[in-house]
Amino acid sequence: MANYRITSDSTVDLGIDRMRELDIPFVKLFYIKDGVQKRDAMEDAATKALYDDMRKGMVYKSSQANAEDFVEIWEPILSAGEDVIDICFSSGLSGNINSANVAREQMLQKYPDRKIHIVDSLCASGGEGLFLEHVIEKWKSGASFEECVEFAEGLK
Repeated sequence: MANYRITSDSTVDLGIDRMRELDIPFVKLFYIKDGVQKRDAMEDAATKALYDDMRKGMVYKSSQANAEDFVEIWEPILSAGEDVIDICFSSGLSGNINSANVAREQMLQKYPDRKIHIVDSLCASGGEGLFLEHVIEKWKSGASFEECVEFAEGLK
């Protein structure tokens, strides 16, 4: 397989089991319930409880990840000599990509020989999950970093 990894975020709606099966590190975004900020770990029980609450009229808010969240998942990849293609939640719905760009600049200063490409998926939820699945398929087919970036950018 190519010398790069695909990463994403918890808005892809694939579930934790599928993300583990695909071996895709992901940034956990936040949701806010009753003023308390919690991380979206993509776990079935928590997701079910969230949707049950929403059906009962509970209003949730969300919050983007911060740059440190991206650094946390990218650092082990970059330090192992691999590059990163991150499939990011739509910039039209979140500022999450801004945090990713800040982290990218930090990581490229520390690892100037590495490459990080952030793909604004222009998608959310199931659409972003499907987008991610297609990019992973390309990655696993042996595509180079550049070929995979070109594929992802063309896919959106």
